Amino acid sequence: MHVAEPSPGSGSGVREARLELGWTHDELAAEVARIRTRRRMPSSPPDSLRRQVIAIQQGTKRAGPLWRSLLCEALDTSEERLFGLVLDAELPRPMLANAAVTTDVIDAILARRHVHARAEHLFGPRHAQQLVAADMSTIAQLVQATGRELRRDVRRAAALVAELGGWIAQDSGDSETALALTREADAYARNAEPAVRAMILMRQANILTRRDPGLSADMAADAAELVSYEDVGLLPAAIARQQAIAALAMGDLAAFGEHASTAAHLATADQATDDLANYATPAYIASETVPGLLVAGEHEAAIELLTPHMTRWPGAQQRDHAVAALRLLRAHCTASDYRSALSRCEHAISAWRVAPSARARNELRLVRKLLHDRARSDRGLPITELRRRIDAAIAGDPDHG
Repeated sequence: MHVAEPSPGSGSGVREARLELGWTHDELAAEVARIRTRRRMPSSPPDSLRRQVIAIQQGTKRAGPLWRSLLCEALDTSEERLFGLVLDAELPRPMLANAAVTTDVIDAILARRHVHARAEHLFGPRHAQQLVAADMSTIAQLVQATGRELRRDVRRAAALVAELGGWIAQDSGDSETALALTREADAYARNAEPAVRAMILMRQANILTRRDPGLSADMAADAAELVSYEDVGLLPAAIARQQAIAALAMGDLAAFGEHASTAAHLATADQATDDLANYATPAYIASETVPGLLVAGEHEAAIELLTPHMTRWPGAQQRDHAVAALRLLRAHCTASDYRSALSRCEHAISAWRVAPSARARNELRLVRKLLHDRARSDRGLPITELRRRIDAAIAGDPDHG
């Protein structure tokens, strides 16, 4: 089938499909609103949705992957029918216009994702964020250029890259971009297998933990249900960890303990061939459990749980190692074991500098607050030296503010 290429941003196909159904702009906007609700997206005023529908139809607003997905589902038709092969003028048009999307191209997209994930694990999100952003626009165009027989596979690959982008944005401390990219991933993954949809649900749950812990818990439970009968390696461990985090955010320490215990058990499973959560090792789960133990006042248990893992941390996970090192430092400080904390301090700060992330930075600031509070009644040398080192590290943080 020949697909005409409308000018970038053209929405003439949206108008034609809407009129075929006999819908007004208000009716199309209402259908979009229902789909957003079904996908558990934040509500948007009807007038705002109506204006965006009109702007897309008139070509004054370009529909991104999320809006294309919403309109395709609302109008029950294909992206090619609504938008044609919309090419980004900033990309090399001849390459994309003549692109033949094959299984090799899809494999290359997935290989790029793997490289970016490794870069993020080794060097932190700041470096990897630039790499993923450079790929996302091109991948969106390739999705549009893919024939029907490979459309599901290329959309799955796009979903995985968008989810990775959300993960990296979140670890950079940019929760709004993280949420936008994860919703884009959700739009791409409509027909993907349960493991991919579960991972994206887990990512959304993680981003929403502080904002809406109840919704986060529900989404994590849905993710767990999706893979409850699947052999997907360490992904169930990562999901159980998110259930524990959501329970902790709601103040339910009993549920936190149950989910953390489940996560620790599931983390001993063998990795799958294409494991989407190969980072969810026993060491990682132990680190993710420590904040809850500290909230529960179980300082010694936190130290005992995490200490054995520190000397055998997976070499490819430096970002998570930095977070764990700072959590162990905080556990020693919380337990008033300042001498042990001092012996670990330089290692933890060095690990953070190698692979900085928002989570590691938050741990560093929690240690600083704890020490400053304790120093009001304890002016001993160990706590004074710890304060000096932590203050110096934060003062040298380019994101300090």
